[in-house]
Amino acid sequence: MQAYGLTETGLLTSLPDHEHVDARLTSCGRAGIGIELLVTDESGREVEIGKPGELVARGNNVMSGYWNNPDDTNNTFREGMLRTGDIGYQDADGYVYILDRLKDMIDTGGEKVFSSEVRL
Repeated sequence: MQAYGLTETGLLTSLPDHEHVDARLTSCGRAGIGIELLVTDESGREVEIGKPGELVARGNNVMSGYWNNPDDTNNTFREGMLRTGDIGYQDADGYVYILDRLKDMIDTGGEKVFSSEVRL
């Protein structure tokens, strides 16, 4: 099984073996029961299916904040959703694909380039 999660959230998605097929080899699965997982743009609006953006999550498994650190808590949450810092997209069936880390993305001439796409 493939899975995706964070220290701050625990497990967010899973991809059981029977769903680990050619078309989904690079997917980390679908959100678990009770987990809301969205892909958002820089302003926090949900993006279209198949478009990349930041993964944000909400659920009973998601932490409520960093201990004695309100600044980091405020920077990590937007409208009750934890900002993962991961860039990815969802397909029409809800499968999630991770592309890169937000901090690793390069903005050049108004174009977003993922560091994983840069080759020597």
